[in-house]
Amino acid sequence: MLLVNFNKSYIGWTGETKGIFNLVSTISYFDNSNKKVLFGLGQSVLAGNVYSNENLIKVPYYLFQVFGNSKKQKILRTDLPNIKLSNLELYKKRNKINDNNLSNNFKKFKLNIKKQKSLKLKLFEDIYKKFEYNNFASRIKFSKFSNLNFEIQFPVNHINISHAKKKWQVETGPILLPFISKKNKLDFLPSFIVFNSFDSIDIFYDYPFGFRNEKKNHIKNVSCEIELYFQENSS
Repeated sequence: MLLVNFNKSYIGWTGETKGIFNLVSTISYFDNSNKKVLFGLGQSVLAGNVYSNENLIKVPYYLFQVFGNSKKQKILRTDLPNIKLSNLELYKKRNKINDNNLSNNFKKFKLNIKKQKSLKLKLFEDIYKKFEYNNFASRIKFSKFSNLNFEIQFPVNHINISHAKKKWQVETGPILLPFISKKNKLDFLPSFIVFNSFDSIDIFYDYPFGFRNEKKNHIKNVSCEIELYFQENSS
């Protein structure tokens, strides 16, 4: 099975000034016109004053994260809670989350995906044998979510295992997940997930603080199809 090689894939923009992020998740689906849509999620970073000679970190502090493809992109800005700065006028002006809409925010944007052969792990013993190599990835499929079928791929950042109990559990994120907004529109949010079976996950929407989601952030036992894979380290 060919899956995304997250160690060699990236997302970013080009032009006079360029930016590049590690790719941490992909999501794909076929829209109502039966056209395939693929988005990539970049690694979240602390926002900085780019190329500045001083004050390299932006104040008030916020996280900067991008997802999208060559046609549409969205910039997510997440304020970091800071009691010491909360009374400053500058902080109050930035107190509302300031995201861009999903549109053509960059003139030249690239989602560069490399793939590699991956071994599907079906049994506990399969997972146990590969545990110490620590190179797992996963693919999740949602069927009929808002009448659409989604496929999400992502690396596994943390996995637990107990040989005595013959049990395992994955805790990972952020991965890009679909959700329905308060205005009943399809949207996407970086989120945390936890699972220890191949048929359901628990979701915490909106990495890392849950500020954006207008509905319930923590959703339990979400039915889906889960596949766990081992990826050989490639040079």
